[in-house]
Amino acid sequence: MNTTNTTTVNTTSTEAKRSATIEKNRAARIEERGYSLPLILKCVATGKTVKYTSPSYIDKTIARHGSLEALKKNYLSREGRRIQSNKGKATNS
Repeated sequence: MNTTNTTTVNTTSTEAKRSATIEKNRAARIEERGYSLPLILKCVATGKTVKYTSPSYIDKTIARHGSLEALKKNYLSREGRRIQSNKGKATNS
């Protein structure tokens, strides 16, 4: 009697159920938050791509910009803000 094959089939079935449950829970969390993690933003000044993984920080940043779409459209990295402030100083002199 070959019990190894039966165990393998049961393990595979259990893993498939587990991965389906994980994916379902992941989809529910994305639906609840309104964005997936990591949130990838591209700086409009430098073109630099940044990944954020902290939901609390992302929520604060979205609140500051008004919406997720506005954040994605107008995102400025730290380096981009520095460049823009230097340009402002150069034109004022």
